[in-house]
Amino acid sequence: MLQALTHLVEAPFRVVLMVTLHQENLGEVPKIWRLARDLGLSGIIFERFVPEGRGKDMASAVLRKEEWQRFLEELCALCGFDIAALSLLSYRAFWVEFAEGVSLLGAPCSLGESFCLMPDGTVFPCRRLPIPLGNLLEEDLAVITTHPLLGKLKNRESLRGKCRQCSVAGCLGCRALAYAVLGDPFGEDPHCFLQEARISTTSLS
Repeated sequence: MLQALTHLVEAPFRVVLMVTLHQENLGEVPKIWRLARDLGLSGIIFERFVPEGRGKDMASAVLRKEEWQRFLEELCALCGFDIAALSLLSYRAFWVEFAEGVSLLGAPCSLGESFCLMPDGTVFPCRRLPIPLGNLLEEDLAVITTHPLLGKLKNRESLRGKCRQCSVAGCLGCRALAYAVLGDPFGEDPHCFLQEARISTTSLS
């Protein structure tokens, strides 16, 4: 694989390495970072492992919230940014770009703005949230994208646990992770490390 990446960089192509983080590779993040820099890659995308589909067989590899927090702290340090991990809490994935220096782009939840279309026409609210909203072969797209479930998922009053009480701007927790880990798309985000005592006073806007 390393030889293939080297050939792609020399071609030249813009090569970005995508990494899905779980308990078995979390400790390798600094090595992955160095590898990407040494190979001259354009960047790295870091995402969290969500145990759905065949991934359910390795559900025990899901990061704990303390591990997710530690990763965010490590990511800030690797980027050379003096920012708190808490300021990244509302993002679901991160794109590190190696251009002139290092830049960090956070990906917020796109629930209700983008959808997952399956080969049989089934539409999911997210590629990691396999709850059918309808079927494009049988229903109009406008009907599917205004499904009542979407409104409930984006309504804080419908959520449970500390996600219901949280005032962090732009964050409703990861509904896909809650569904995969708890079996409840309205459940508390298993990766949220915001302390309950700070919920009502913290804003990341």
